[in-house]
Amino acid sequence: MKRLNIQIVNLYHHRFNLDVFSRVKKADFKLYLWAVLFKYFMKKYLNLNYEGHIIDGIYTNFPDKFVNLRGDLQNKKKTL
Repeated sequence: MKRLNIQIVNLYHHRFNLDVFSRVKKADFKLYLWAVLFKYFMKKYLNLNYEGHIIDGIYTNFPDKFVNLRGDLQNKKKTL
């Protein structure tokens, strides 16, 4: 994939697991998840930090909900 200048792995979020995540990150690719439609999963992926790595991008049909949730989570972290 690197020979083809591929830099990002796009993964259907129901296929996500920590093994896939660690392999993608160890290979020095970015990881984007798509079809993240519910707040439960948005929150889960926003809070994920595995060995210093985070999800690089999230595709959703509800960006307004996502942006609001991200802002709420960031404000909550600032007050702690």
